[in-house]
Amino acid sequence: MSKWFNHVLNNLDKQLDWSEISKNPDLTIDDVANNPELPWDTYCVGSNPNISLRDILNHQHDMFWCWIGISSNKSISLQDILEQPNLPWIWYIICDIKHITIEDVLKYPKTRWCWNELSNNPGITEKDKLNNPNLPWT
Repeated sequence: MSKWFNHVLNNLDKQLDWSEISKNPDLTIDDVANNPELPWDTYCVGSNPNISLRDILNHQHDMFWCWIGISSNKSISLQDILEQPNLPWIWYIICDIKHITIEDVLKYPKTRWCWNELSNNPGITEKDKLNNPNLPWT
């Protein structure tokens, strides 16, 4: 257990901001899994880049997970997502914030792309849209 989290545990009698604790980059999956009684912000835990997809998969049945948070987790790559198609990914979040390129779109045409969000994704340029008019850009 980290010194930081030990400090949290020693101050449970204080009013703590559990959203801030849940998104702290020093938070580990063990901190969360070993303390399920604490009022974790599940969105912030899921989106915490220190929590990996492997962590989530290893604890998917013994913890409540917020898939909006997980889908926005910057440590989870598009490849990770595509390799786990049966998980309840939130595609409008993925298409909006993941670093998706036109190459990804063309390589994985059967993916459940959310075209409105994808059309505004900074990884997709106006040139990409003009060069691929057959795709349903918005």
